[in-house]
Amino acid sequence: MIILYIKKKGGTNVILASDNHHELYKNLKGEFDLGGRTFITKCPNYNRVKEKGIAIEIKNLDTKSLKKENLDEIIRIVQKYQ
Repeated sequence: MIILYIKKKGGTNVILASDNHHELYKNLKGEFDLGGRTFITKCPNYNRVKEKGIAIEIKNLDTKSLKKENLDEIIRIVQKYQ
């Protein structure tokens, strides 16, 4: 299940519910090399959601990278592990 979460000042996060959130987090973190930074957070997380899953924090990406083909690639990689 995908939920869009929009904070007033923070931007957009995409939350993916997953009972196997540790494995999903590990796989996705390995797929996205951001030079030591990440835009993926494990949930439950006190300031995200209290369900098992991951948060993909679109708000933490460089706005220049938010092109359709890049977002489509993120979707393709996420679907590979669901």
